[in-house]
Amino acid sequence: MKTITRASSTLRRLAASLIVLFLTTALSLFGQVLDNGIDAANLGKGDWIYFMSAATNHLGGNVSSVNNVATLMSYEKSQGMAYIIVKAGDAGTEFPTSGPQFTTSLVNAAHAAGLKIFAYSRSWGTNVTSEINLATTMLSRGADGFVIDAEAEWESGQLANAGTKATQLCQGIKNAFPTRFLAHSPFMYISLHSSFPYKQFGLLCDAVMPQAYFTSFGITPSQCVSDMDSEWRNWQNSLTGTDQNAIKPIVPVCQAWNVSSTETTTGAEITTFINGIKNDANPASVTGYKGVNFWRADLHTANMWSAIGAATIGGASSPPVISSVAAGSLSSSSATITWNTDISSDSVVNYGTTTSYGTTVSNASLVISHSINLTGLTAATTYHYRVRSKGTGTTQTTSGDFTFTTNPSGVVSDIIIDNPAATVVGSWSSGTTATDKFGTDYRFKAQGTGSASLKYTPNIVTAGSYNVYEWHSVGSNRTTGAPEVITFSGGSQTITVNQQLNGGQWNPLGTYTFAAGTAGSVKITDASVGSSLVVIADAIKFEFVSGSPTPSAPSGLTATAAGSSQINLAWTDNSGIENNFVVARSTTAGGPYTDIAILAANTTSYSDTGLSAGTTYYYVVRATNGGGSSANSNQASAITGSTVADIIIDNPSATVVGSWSTGTTAPDRFGADYRFASQGIGAAYLQYAPNILTPGTYQVYEWHSEGSNRTAGAPHVVAFNGGTQTLNVDQTISGGQWNLLGSFSFTTGTGGNVKITDAFAESTQVAIADAVKFVYAGP
Repeated sequence: MKTITRASSTLRRLAASLIVLFLTTALSLFGQVLDNGIDAANLGKGDWIYFMSAATNHLGGNVSSVNNVATLMSYEKSQGMAYIIVKAGDAGTEFPTSGPQFTTSLVNAAHAAGLKIFAYSRSWGTNVTSEINLATTMLSRGADGFVIDAEAEWESGQLANAGTKATQLCQGIKNAFPTRFLAHSPFMYISLHSSFPYKQFGLLCDAVMPQAYFTSFGITPSQCVSDMDSEWRNWQNSLTGTDQNAIKPIVPVCQAWNVSSTETTTGAEITTFINGIKNDANPASVTGYKGVNFWRADLHTANMWSAIGAATIGGASSPPVISSVAAGSLSSSSATITWNTDISSDSVVNYGTTTSYGTTVSNASLVISHSINLTGLTAATTYHYRVRSKGTGTTQTTSGDFTFTTNPSGVVSDIIIDNPAATVVGSWSSGTTATDKFGTDYRFKAQGTGSASLKYTPNIVTAGSYNVYEWHSVGSNRTTGAPEVITFSGGSQTITVNQQLNGGQWNPLGTYTFAAGTAGSVKITDASVGSSLVVIADAIKFEFVSGSPTPSAPSGLTATAAGSSQINLAWTDNSGIENNFVVARSTTAGGPYTDIAILAANTTSYSDTGLSAGTTYYYVVRATNGGGSSANSNQASAITGSTVADIIIDNPSATVVGSWSTGTTAPDRFGADYRFASQGIGAAYLQYAPNILTPGTYQVYEWHSEGSNRTAGAPHVVAFNGGTQTLNVDQTISGGQWNLLGSFSFTTGTGGNVKITDAFAESTQVAIADAVKFVYAGP
């Protein structure tokens, strides 16, 4: 993100009749609610985060209560944010290079606070493949969406074939995650950037986030809203035919930082801008403006935060419509209730032996296809149930009453999945004419590369062996080799089916072991035989054969202390059929052990936290599934370290020798300021001398603010018990975070230190001296 050119205030408006025609056409081009309940036309408020280190450091010094990831997420939620947008990369390289900040744990922290989280990367377009890989990696880590920050680098003067590359970039991301939210964030003034591929990005993105930086433009917030409407309406009305598919909801990026001490943004201006788009009588966004986000979190002043927190945008949607309510996967003690809604909604089931129900099971995740497992039921008993769903900002919809009867003891029902309940990837046609079809329809597709598929995922209640069958309709135009990929406990296998034979019946694919849950599946792909033939995807059946064997015990358990309150465990998974791993702990060798964690299948590590310092803990791990538990693993033990506080020395507390300037402008600095110096001979330095109370090994870290004018080799001379070592730090990267220099032994007192000197190689650069940290690692 950066400041962009001020536009003329004389942009013309189109006639009202043409606008009405445009709105009517564009409204039909989108509206699908995407994965995880994301509605591109109704995003609400969001916040951009550049450096997580700066955001978690009291939000740039503006919010004292924010000092870690959890408090950051909690504060963003308290200010009414629906989502955050966190920097994940520069082009195809993860950001920062010293240690990527967009991780699965960050996603989990956002979700735990009730926030959606989007990754973003500054896009250059010079290596589209690497940018696709970066985006899909972030989405694989659980990101609810991805935002492409595409700016001047995408204009014709800097990037050849920009339109083609924009299509390749967006299509590559959408091929991997077709229903995940994707947006682009370009310049607001289209007329001043006419060579930018607005259309190509718009065709494949779900929303556009133009940078509405009114302070940088030198105009009022009201004028900015008016200019945005004119610019985007003129562009939208220049589109014809299928190019109108590039018209998407507009979710502007509101300026919420001060350009300089003389160009400031006030909370009142932010309020004016948001009220302007909310109350816009003639908006360029075809659904009206129902979303806004703010650049950027650690630069919001207290005055800005007050306005941001008070602002509201986005409205309630219509309540969900419930359909296809069914009870399946019946056993003697369980059942799975499924239904669909037309919008992403939560899932609630009321059930009991009468219409008074009495028991409720729910899931707050917003989905369109709903599935709730009921357990602890009585065999051979009829139950009444109803389902209920509520979307974001909607009222709740309640179904009528339904019934199911549990199986007699020991009986497991077949699981049949018809194609409407399968997950569809790629472009498949629906057919209804074949008389030997299963249900009301089937899917078919011409030969492809295997990227298009229908995935049938059973909810296995009773783990064990199942006969797997497929159903297809026959015809002379069917493939003689339909690939059916069975994923089961322990692996996968591809079976090819001749669909010119044996139509209208259940055809066996084999017998496979499935764990309880939804890890298993059958996927029918378009990598079929015959370029002139089609592959059919109709229905799959899972028929229970026998119960699950007990899983094998894990082995090779190790325990390693990580400070005074944490021990890290690792082990080898020897079973492909476990549902969970259970970690048990004791303070006595040989037990008795207390279960402390239940982990997902295939997990091979765990961190036990909140422990007492200087204590020996003993651990075992066992695997479990529907057939029971394995034996315990070998016992492993570790001793937590003593409690020793970190020692942090900021530059005002260091000894300064020679001529060093003081800087305050870098947003990724530690504390209020930092020191910098030009190249010298090493006579000028800052010396950071800790007072060591507990002798032992310490991990030593440094903090600097990065920049293109920084040295790539800042000398850090560590004096420790036994000698000295010089480490050169590249200060053009990895700024705004603690960077490890190494582990060193220190004795009690102030004999050890770290000196940052001016003896670096580049005569045109500067060295930064900001802060140093000493973390006790053990005796």
